[in-house]
Amino acid sequence: MSSTTPYMVNAASDVQRLQTENLVLKDQNERLQLRLDQLSNKFGHVAHTKTDLSQQLLLSEEEKLKVSQTLVEMQIENNKIKEDAEATNFELTNKIIVLENQVIEAQNERDRHIRQAKTTKERLTEMEADRKDLADEYVVLKTNYLALTNEHKKECSRNENLAIELLNLVNNKAALMRQVLILTNGDPSTMDDPNAEIARIRAIVNQNTSGKIKSDQILGSQKDREQVEERLFASQKKFDSEINRLKHEYGDDNKKYEGRMNNLMKELTDVRTLARERQQKISEINAKLITIRGDKEALEIQVNRLQHKIKDLGEDFRARLVKYVEDIAEYVDKGSGMPGQQQDKKFRDYCDGMLKDIRKSHREREDQLSQAAQTYKKRLQNTIHSYEQVLVAYRNLRQTCEARGFDRADLGPDENEMKLGETEIQSSHLKELDKTKSDLAKAKSELDTMKLRYGLFGDDKKENFGDLNTISARSDLWSALRKQLREFTLNTQQQLEQERARLLSENQVLQQQLRECQEYIDSHLIRYKQEVLRLRKMLGMSEAENAFLTDRTLKTRKK
Repeated sequence: MSSTTPYMVNAASDVQRLQTENLVLKDQNERLQLRLDQLSNKFGHVAHTKTDLSQQLLLSEEEKLKVSQTLVEMQIENNKIKEDAEATNFELTNKIIVLENQVIEAQNERDRHIRQAKTTKERLTEMEADRKDLADEYVVLKTNYLALTNEHKKECSRNENLAIELLNLVNNKAALMRQVLILTNGDPSTMDDPNAEIARIRAIVNQNTSGKIKSDQILGSQKDREQVEERLFASQKKFDSEINRLKHEYGDDNKKYEGRMNNLMKELTDVRTLARERQQKISEINAKLITIRGDKEALEIQVNRLQHKIKDLGEDFRARLVKYVEDIAEYVDKGSGMPGQQQDKKFRDYCDGMLKDIRKSHREREDQLSQAAQTYKKRLQNTIHSYEQVLVAYRNLRQTCEARGFDRADLGPDENEMKLGETEIQSSHLKELDKTKSDLAKAKSELDTMKLRYGLFGDDKKENFGDLNTISARSDLWSALRKQLREFTLNTQQQLEQERARLLSENQVLQQQLRECQEYIDSHLIRYKQEVLRLRKMLGMSEAENAFLTDRTLKTRKK
């Protein structure tokens, strides 16, 4: 009994010690469970906050998409309104041109009528002058006729008086002769017959006093009248002959010009219809291009939204991994007993896997940003290439104009004035890209130095945790590991957040600069096209040659 008493005392003491250790372990387990619940609640709160932020970001992206869609619809509507306005303007221009042609025709008709009225007025003035001359001659002839008529009447009355006196004398002579015959009783055969003498004198008197003088004897003969008529109407005949000559000379030319004018009007209408059809086709192509651009912008917005979503998910994934590493380090640091070699190896493998996942997510983000930078660089190179082609075409056209002897003042601005500077083309974009690449390389180098300093990933530089058998060595190792993981987590998370903010700002700056560069080059392209068309017009090139040169330049650009 006395021999078993010490064993029982030792067993009781061992049981008491085990009970105390069990109580201590239970207390530590409860504390760890409480800590775990707190951490899980904290992590759940952080995850909930993260999901709320991601939902808010998604809502903001959806609102941006809706605003961009509304903007695209407004642009499409604006383009439709512009097309309708252009079509209406084109129709009104055609109507104005038709009305101008009608006005020109009316003016030509008016001028023709004015010329006819002028010639008619001149003819009327000449006829009035002829009429006045004829009236003057008629007055002179009338006065002469009246004077001659009066003289004729006087001569007739005087002849009648003389005839009466002559008849009286003849009668007296006959009476005297009869008396002589009676007194002389002479032979009647030796003397004249008084009755015959009286008959002869009477016949002469009757002939002279038979009436007025005839009009033919007074006015002259037919030949005289024809001479007077020819002299009076010679100017009218001359004018009629001149008018007939002008009609015969210019009538064919007038008909030829009218036919040519009709042909030109037909060609003009055909050209206008063709231009209207081409304008409609161009409007349709512009509408399709606008819709395609709207679809492209919508797809780009959707791709950007998905990229932002992937970025948020990657950041959430990295934050969770870092949080897991922190929790493991804190759990190991606050544990009562040190883990064994197998548990130590599991923790190391688990930490290595999580850090590899963090590195993989960073590499994916780096690839995404590098791909976006390459895309922007390619677009910028294409834009610069097209800009250089326009400069080459402008240079060739300017040299052609100078070879043909055009003045330098009429050729427009010089090529050097239209070139973009180095700061406008390359400096800003290449600087941003180089800065992004240097920052990525710096982050990668810092990550590699952390790996080498912590000694967690290299096979040759790995510390053998199983060789550490002492409790002090293990505690120092786990405290150093915890401290390094905490510093790594805080520094890495801060650097990654700064890098994310910087890359986002640089991405926005690059997009803005690329948009400004594209707008600048588009405006200069329009200016160059206008300058090329002006120079071609100065060279006297036709529209067919312009279309041929435009098609050739487009083919060379496509090649």
